[in-house]
Amino acid sequence: MFIKGPWFQKKYIAFFTVVPLLMASAIIEVDDPVCDGTGIISPTPGMDNVRIIRTESTERNIIRDTCGAYLVYGYDITITAENTGPEAVAGWVKLTLIDFVRGKALNTQYIILEIDGNTTVDTTYTVWFTTGLNEKEVTEVQATLVLTDLPDPTCDGTGKIPLNTYLLVNYQKDSLLQLSQIPRPEAPPDLGFDDEG
Repeated sequence: MFIKGPWFQKKYIAFFTVVPLLMASAIIEVDDPVCDGTGIISPTPGMDNVRIIRTESTERNIIRDTCGAYLVYGYDITITAENTGPEAVAGWVKLTLIDFVRGKALNTQYIILEIDGNTTVDTTYTVWFTTGLNEKEVTEVQATLVLTDLPDPTCDGTGKIPLNTYLLVNYQKDSLLQLSQIPRPEAPPDLGFDDEG
């Protein structure tokens, strides 16, 4: 049996050239243009003029998933905040689900607080927290303003992205920077049942 044509046909050369290049570009990492390689997004200027006056939380329900071995707590959280500065700001608020008896932090979520200058606002959020199955406790939610840097979600706080995504990320840098300021609340799983707790 004879193989027709030379072994070094164009399709083989193209395959053995392009595939290794694609693999290499997925492995080689470069600085993330959104955070300039730092891995962090700095807080919004003016958030130091904002303070949380009061937080009220109401437990909506608890969803149990014994197969997945976790509980999902649903809360309605109302935050009363005051901005003593002249400018409108939008910044992060860290919500922590606390075991009331032991003072143990069970889960954390982040939300965005938007507030005009020289105003006081009441804002209500619906937030979901996930804990271990054995964590059904008397819980409360504590809210604190985030005045420090946050991990950049584009690179998961590493400051590096694969080379093959660099051009797309660099082109969409402004959009990704705005998206990093949008909270991504945890959605409860649809289990078909829920227990009021």
